[in-house]
Amino acid sequence: GLRASDILWKGMLEKERAIRAGDLVQLKSSEGAWEVSLNVIAQQDAYIGDVIGLKNPKTNNILMGQVVGRGEVELR
Repeated sequence: GLRASDILWKGMLEKERAIRAGDLVQLKSSEGAWEVSLNVIAQQDAYIGDVIGLKNPKTNNILMGQVVGRGEVELR
């Protein structure tokens, strides 16, 4: 427990995972007025801002993407 006057350090906070390994997530890539999206499988647990490996279930290719939200990744 903390008192009202205690300092709250960054290391004391727990972040919520945005993605778990094995989740089906939406991979997006956009430029200008167009946007393309693809459903892929996350290869690891991740938080917002993390760069992770993603597997395309149709081709088994591995892509890299940055987590931008819960279940959402941008192609990198």
